[in-house]
Amino acid sequence: MCLSILKPLAIKLQNRDIDVYEAYQRIEDVKSDIQEMRNNIDTQFHEWFNTASQLARKFGVEPRMPRTLRRQQHRSNVEADDLVEYYRRNLAIPFLDHLSAKMDNYFNYESNKVLSSFLCLIPKLLVSKPDSSIEEAFKFYQE
Repeated sequence: MCLSILKPLAIKLQNRDIDVYEAYQRIEDVKSDIQEMRNNIDTQFHEWFNTASQLARKFGVEPRMPRTLRRQQHRSNVEADDLVEYYRRNLAIPFLDHLSAKMDNYFNYESNKVLSSFLCLIPKLLVSKPDSSIEEAFKFYQE
C-alpha cells in the first residue's frame, strides 16, 4: 500500500510532456506523503497489517512472529509484545525510512541548488517569483 504512491510518479516522470518544475513538485509531494506515512505509522500500519493478513489467509498462510534470540546476527531482533508490533518495528518502519532516504538521495533538490536556480526561467515560475536570482548559476556556468 505504501508503494502505491510511487507508481503514478514513475508513470508521470516517464511522460514526454512533463517539465522540470512539475517533476520536482510531484517528487516533493511524494516525499512528503512518505514522511507523513512514517509520522502516522501507528495508525496506518494496523490497516496495512489487516489487509496483508487477510490476503495471506486466502492462500493458507497464517502470519506469525519468528523466534527471537538474545544475540541475532542475520536479521533484526527488535523486541515486540505482539505480532503487529513486531512487523511494524522490523519491517514497516525500516522500509519507510529506507524509502525516504533513497528518495532524498536520488531526488535531492537542495544539493542541486545551482542547477535549480535556472528553474526561475520557466515562465510559470517567472511570473510567480519575479525576484528570483540566477546570478549564481550564471557565474557557475560562465566558462
